[in-house]
Amino acid sequence: MNVKATRKRLGLTQEQFARLLGISAPTVQRWEYGKTKPTLFHADIINQTNQHLSMIEKIEEKEKLSIGEIINNSLIGEGIAFGLYQFLKIIFDERM
Repeated sequence: MNVKATRKRLGLTQEQFARLLGISAPTVQRWEYGKTKPTLFHADIINQTNQHLSMIEKIEEKEKLSIGEIINNSLIGEGIAFGLYQFLKIIFDERM
């Protein structure tokens, strides 16, 4: 799991990523530099986010839609948990 790659993939700063995860920016920085590791809870969120981002990217490519259009039009379907859908929507809104 690459925390920095996930954060960059989401287009978020360390501060934004930290706020979404309910942690401090220095914690994100320590994860990115390998000084500490995410808790199992946070690691699971990051891994699920990566899996669903891959799914969204496939939809983007196939449907020629942006991530915002996909999320706002609920084109993600049954393949994504509602909580993660909400998390991704917050991320999209944060980037805007």
